[in-house]
Amino acid sequence: MSATIEPTAGSKARRVGALTDRLVDEPVMSAALRELLIDTDRWILCVDRSPISWETGERQVPYFVLHENGDMQFGDALDSRLVRSRRVNIVASWSDGSVAVVDLRGRRYDSLTLSPLVVQRMNQFNAALKAGDRSRLYTPAVIALLALWPIFGAMAIAIIALTVDVAQDPVFRANLFNDSYERPSSQLPEWARTVAYYMGVLWPLSLPIAIGLSVARLLSGGLRTWPKAFSRFSILSLFYRIRAETTRVENWRSIGVGATIAVISVLVTLWLT
Repeated sequence: MSATIEPTAGSKARRVGALTDRLVDEPVMSAALRELLIDTDRWILCVDRSPISWETGERQVPYFVLHENGDMQFGDALDSRLVRSRRVNIVASWSDGSVAVVDLRGRRYDSLTLSPLVVQRMNQFNAALKAGDRSRLYTPAVIALLALWPIFGAMAIAIIALTVDVAQDPVFRANLFNDSYERPSSQLPEWARTVAYYMGVLWPLSLPIAIGLSVARLLSGGLRTWPKAFSRFSILSLFYRIRAETTRVENWRSIGVGATIAVISVLVTLWLT
């Protein structure tokens, strides 16, 4: 996707455009939203979230609205209500009378009036998101490719093998469209079997990556921000806890006692049988 958005005309008084679908960190999203809304006349955030709070386990209002006269702040840390939301839509108006609706989860915008100002603001917002994105790999297209590339590879192998087979068999070429012709069955050539073998070996390596990226996007919330549980510092903290727990003497004592009991149980079972 290019840095500049070229909106497609829905009608003479309406424009629809797409934004980058890459995941960004919370400070990047906060700064981009602040720059987008800084010169608006009015704006509201329509937030859709789970009816149950995952922090307290209590029921909560699933829909609510934030506006420019409220307590909403766009600092380095975004409001947790937005981060944990399912979907966030912005409705904003500018001094020239233009109005736009921005779907932050779907990363698209709908300009309700034909306004160059809206296109300019959306281009700036999109550029800010792309400048601070996590990676170009965290997109649905890349995830689908990592998960389904063996299928595309198998189709390509079949097409190439058939093409080569037709080119090398003049009888088959002559009877290609002859329904009554029955060609003796043939196996895949050696090169095709080799490629298929390595595809089968490599696919289990790419599939977990696709699953991990899918989980990251699933947890990205209504703003499509990179989940904190997947951040580098959280992963490093996890490694630290693992190292700290494995070096504690009390834990090794518990492991030793458990292993001793297991060995004794196995020996007694073998002796009794």
